[in-house]
Amino acid sequence: MILLTLDELGEIPMQTLSRALIRDKSQMTRAINALEKKGMVSRAQAPSDSRVTLIALTDTGHSTVSRLQKAIAEALDTLLAPLPSHKTQQLHDLLATVVEAKARKD
Repeated sequence: MILLTLDELGEIPMQTLSRALIRDKSQMTRAINALEKKGMVSRAQAPSDSRVTLIALTDTGHSTVSRLQKAIAEALDTLLAPLPSHKTQQLHDLLATVVEAKARKD
């Protein structure tokens, strides 16, 4: 979820990432440490405030996100295959409504 969130939001402060994923600072720090060791994310100090740590995807992280998105799409296609196309579209529309409502709330 960290990688997908960074892909969506771009380089963001660690605190913003923690809030977006509803994780406390220690959980997020451990997860970012692990992803950084794998070369998937990078950290940098914010130019405007050296107390703020910015987290961003690396090229490896972007590649991983692409593979994850493809795997998710394939799994959803398999899961939804039994549904007629109009039901799949109805589900898509309902989920889009939920996502839009959540975005307005945030």
